[in-house]
Amino acid sequence: MTYLEQAARAYHDSTRQFRYIRDCEFPGKPPVAKPMPFVEWDKLDDDTKAERVKQVRAVLTAIREPSEGMIAALPGDHEREVYVADWQTMIDAALTER
Repeated sequence: MTYLEQAARAYHDSTRQFRYIRDCEFPGKPPVAKPMPFVEWDKLDDDTKAERVKQVRAVLTAIREPSEGMIAALPGDHEREVYVADWQTMIDAALTER
């Protein structure tokens, strides 16, 4: 299992989907959230797994550029450019791992 697939599985396992149901007897009441049946990762179809991997890929792509806060947290005795390059190299490796 690749790093992206591991992350997608962790993301999937952390989510529970809810549907909102409106009680027809009391239409003025707010809808109620009811849990939907949860499908374990190993039982998901390939399209759903691919969609989860795509979502994780989008997150990793979004965090490829470290924020100013992340850069400010670096130890001051090393070149920040080196840390940023290392961070980006690791993100790129995760994105291209097969």
